[in-house]
Amino acid sequence: MSNEIIANFPTWYIITENVTEGILFLATIISLPLYLLEIFLIYRSRSNVFRGPFYRILLTGMIIDIFSAINIFLGQIIPAKNWFSFLYTDDQNGNYLGKVFYTITYGGRCIQGATAMLLAFNRVSAVCFPLFYRKMTNSFWSIIMNFIQTSGGFASLILIFPKSYTYYSENDGFYAAFNDQNFRKWFYIFVSLLEVLFVISIVFFNIATLASFHFSIKLSGSSNSLNRRNSQVNQRISSEKQRVEQSMTRMSFIVCTVEVIYFVFIVYTLLLHSNMNKRYFYYFYNILCIFYSTFSAWMLILFSPPIKLQIMRIVKWKTTSMNEAIRITTIELQKSNNSVFQ
Repeated sequence: MSNEIIANFPTWYIITENVTEGILFLATIISLPLYLLEIFLIYRSRSNVFRGPFYRILLTGMIIDIFSAINIFLGQIIPAKNWFSFLYTDDQNGNYLGKVFYTITYGGRCIQGATAMLLAFNRVSAVCFPLFYRKMTNSFWSIIMNFIQTSGGFASLILIFPKSYTYYSENDGFYAAFNDQNFRKWFYIFVSLLEVLFVISIVFFNIATLASFHFSIKLSGSSNSLNRRNSQVNQRISSEKQRVEQSMTRMSFIVCTVEVIYFVFIVYTLLLHSNMNKRYFYYFYNILCIFYSTFSAWMLILFSPPIKLQIMRIVKWKTTSMNEAIRITTIELQKSNNSVFQ
């Protein structure tokens, strides 16, 4: 991407940029403890409530989201603000920080794209191939899916980390860049092809899921009209399972939609408008990446019944404990007051 040089940025843009970055920082700070709580809940109940492959895939993706969000601030936003410039002007420090920034950036992006693809594959398997979907819960398939999900991160570590980098001063800040331009060229081509593969797979899996889901609704409607004598207990169990499956399908669609939006942005900025100023590019890129790296925490609260139930239990337990502590304290105060007056 060639960089359009702008000598002086307008005041309105600088104000907008500062406000936006403050909002992004606030969103990250608020989302971080929520992420940690949800990761703890999923990991603690991984053998029963969150036993299926969907939440295992999502768990790995959430951990990567945390590192990606922190990496955007430490490796891009803070240097671009020209803060702690002594860390980036030193060649050795700049090289090391560039290694970390690019490795986490592209390694995280590969894992996030693979996560969206595997979530879509999980949903199409649940709807179209239920027998195979049941097999996915065993350790063999879990290992394969986790390998596919994290392989892009390991590949980025092997390819990117050994290279050298420099933080260049431009656009009133510091921005990391590859020193090896030949490597940079073919690596970006490789990442673009990988992104195309993710998006094509995601679109295909979601279309197949929607078509099969629509067909299954029609089929279940006709079967329900023929089997109205089923017990209410079985109907409740079936409706509860269907509700959980629908929530996972809905979350998969949301993740995949965000992945497609990211793909459209990259295609527009790198191919259709490749001369965009680097500072302007990173303004929109940071918004998209921070949103991508924080929305999953709120998505689970909104659309995951098991997560909602787990959090409600914690809140209820905390409320009960606080009320009990207040009651005991009140009783002790009453006893002490009575003893004083006596």
